[in-house]
Amino acid sequence: MIYGLYLSASGAAANMARLDVASNNLSNVATVGFKPDFLPVRQREVVRAEDDLPFADSNALLEHLGGGVQPMATRIALTQGPLELTHNSFDVGLEGQGFFEVQRGKGADGVHLTRDGRFTLDASGRLVTVTEGAAVLDHRGSPIRLDPSRPVSIGSDGTISQNNAPVARLAVVTVDDPDRMTKMGSNAFKPDPEVMAQRRPSLARVVQGAVEASGTNSVQALMDATGASRGAQGNFGMIGIFNDILDSAINTLGRVS
Repeated sequence: MIYGLYLSASGAAANMARLDVASNNLSNVATVGFKPDFLPVRQREVVRAEDDLPFADSNALLEHLGGGVQPMATRIALTQGPLELTHNSFDVGLEGQGFFEVQRGKGADGVHLTRDGRFTLDASGRLVTVTEGAAVLDHRGSPIRLDPSRPVSIGSDGTISQNNAPVARLAVVTVDDPDRMTKMGSNAFKPDPEVMAQRRPSLARVVQGAVEASGTNSVQALMDATGASRGAQGNFGMIGIFNDILDSAINTLGRVS
């Protein structure tokens, strides 16, 4: 009976975690360049195996039921979002795997990656992100400065030209292990130092005058949220049933007449 209570509690906790992830994905369905998360869930080992107690008493029936479920670390789904035309000469979208580099802090540790290509010029002519004014970096890791009075053309390889002369080239890179990236807010990602040090140029195509829409599938996210909510409700209901059974066992069966 207590074992069933623990199984239901683990199921409720896992479904609540799934609901949090699905709700966050759904709330970012209109966020440019957003990459949805997903939450893998694994079956827990039975207590005897999980606690490394090979000589503990075994209950074949309970061990057949397993140890419940356990959410694992949240992962990022790098699904390509659709490109939406904006006709803004400073907006760029990526087709294929890759990221722009932006300087959000000091030094190498402040270099983050993003798929949000909404850029503009600040008062000094630097190319910066619309969301927070972070400097957009070129392929050499330097901020990009442009002449505000001249039109801008951006090629599919990220080369920025003014008056038909190349001025800079956008840093577009890819990483080998995206699971080791952390979301930092404002659509930015921070890979761990080892992954960042091994980044390399990407073959993604740069599209001027467009931005990548959210990678969230609104229908799928809604279905995930609904399924997680119902799963949590079902497990909470089972917890209530076990609680009633325990109450009866303690207050009725255990009563001395």
